[in-house]
Amino acid sequence: MMNTNKKTPKLRFKGFTDDWEQRQLGECMNSFAYGLNAAAKNYDGMHKYIRITDIDDETHNFIQSNLTSPDIDFNMDVSDYKLNVGDIVFARTGASVGKTYLYNPNDGDLYYAGFLIRGKVKEDCDAGFIYQNTLTKEYDSFIRITSQRSGQPGVNSKEYATFRLNIPCKDEQEKISKILNCLDELFTLHQRKLEKLKLNKSALLQKLFPQNGCTIPEVRFKGFTDAWEQRKFSDLYEKISEKNDLSYSLDKIISVANMYYKSDAKVSNEEYLRTYNIFRYGEIAFEGNKSKEFTYGRFVENTIGDGIISHVFEVFRPITK
Repeated sequence: MMNTNKKTPKLRFKGFTDDWEQRQLGECMNSFAYGLNAAAKNYDGMHKYIRITDIDDETHNFIQSNLTSPDIDFNMDVSDYKLNVGDIVFARTGASVGKTYLYNPNDGDLYYAGFLIRGKVKEDCDAGFIYQNTLTKEYDSFIRITSQRSGQPGVNSKEYATFRLNIPCKDEQEKISKILNCLDELFTLHQRKLEKLKLNKSALLQKLFPQNGCTIPEVRFKGFTDAWEQRKFSDLYEKISEKNDLSYSLDKIISVANMYYKSDAKVSNEEYLRTYNIFRYGEIAFEGNKSKEFTYGRFVENTIGDGIISHVFEVFRPITK
């Protein structure tokens, strides 16, 4: 975040006091160029091909789980389409317009496809710092406005060149880039751990629950030997309809997607707030509309406390005996 009066951030590394300079992205690049107009073929073991879909939406890393090569004649000079240190590619069209990737030498010989635009960062700028600017809210806003088209959204190289960003001296750029890159690497590491945990859970679900009409699971905790009993959901939960009588206000609206309290600005009057269903701790919400966010038939348990949810959700309460 920048100070309003001076062109400096509120948080800086020690020893840096100079104002930052505002530049356009085009002033930070030696050139912009469009990629190969070539189809992908099976990976040849040497030449890797990066397309929009090969850039991870979350980490912006090059996805190497399904490598391909560009279908071109490598006996010809195609060096202009090979990425080098200091290169950033930008998605120029489609739903992923604006998505970026900073070339990592560890990714090997990488050639970029036609729906990407390569920018070659100038020597007086740090490529990592420029890339981090493409992960900001300001950049997202720029893409959202600039990409508006009558048809498919898109941003061309001339438009990318007009994006404005604030630039300090290169030494400060490098320090900022380094610390943010360390955080990115940490995020990636934890993401990989998360994916492994998800796979482990999926495997456990297959072993800890009876499969294919069986009444005993493959794996059990010590001391349990009885067969499992098949029960109907209606034997365990009852549907209830408890409307909000304004005992719960905006700050008690529960986001079912993430299970936390999230005030909804769309609720502008008390009458609409009365349409909300009361959702208590331990109850289950079910959203059966296929056009909504949740897959048909998904149940979500309230694990945070009493609150209210939209009337589109049905609420079920545990039956106590």
